[in-house]
Amino acid sequence: MLTEFAWISFGFISFSMIHSLFSALFLKKWFISKFPGIAPLYRLIFNVAQTLLFFIMLVLVPKPMQIIWQTAGFWFYLLRLVQFTMLILLAGSFRHFNSGEFLGLGLAKKWLMARKLNIRVSIDETGDEVYELNQTGFYSLVRHPIYLFTIILFLSDPVMRLFQLYLVFWLILYFYVGSVFEERRLVRIFGQQYMDYQRRVDRLFPLEWLFKKLTYSSPGR
Repeated sequence: MLTEFAWISFGFISFSMIHSLFSALFLKKWFISKFPGIAPLYRLIFNVAQTLLFFIMLVLVPKPMQIIWQTAGFWFYLLRLVQFTMLILLAGSFRHFNSGEFLGLGLAKKWLMARKLNIRVSIDETGDEVYELNQTGFYSLVRHPIYLFTIILFLSDPVMRLFQLYLVFWLILYFYVGSVFEERRLVRIFGQQYMDYQRRVDRLFPLEWLFKKLTYSSPGR
């Protein structure tokens, strides 16, 4: 058991470190300076490489299948309903931003068109397109709703096995730490606007929103 946990932890930590390295601004700057001709493809290359790396990691690490909990009847269908709801909420969250920009397809398309016209695509030092800060919908409840809904989706499995539970704990830690570095970049991009957003809206769990709802719905108000 301890050996399995050590190998799983090693796999998760290795993936997290490699992902963080490729997300780092200094590596993006290095890539842009060394390969300016394909610099607009950095985000697409990054996403493809990290997806492959994640699946390789899942294949290689041990997967202890001991059942932690197993529900039946009413609770089984309730948890399935929660998972289905999270999938809908995830789809709604993705609609609030340009998936082409997120995946790097937007810049890749511009790069292909530029090559046909024999012109060059200009990008900033981060290697990204210019984003708009979204503070509406789910993003008015938490700053990272996609992370929140993904955690609930995995945690609501009616049959939870030990490996899945390891995965959930890693996701929580990974999303939290990753959001810290991500928000440093967003502060550089949006400045005071994003810092005001940070003060007003919770990072992962909508505690501030829930507190306001409970306060305003309490008797006497």
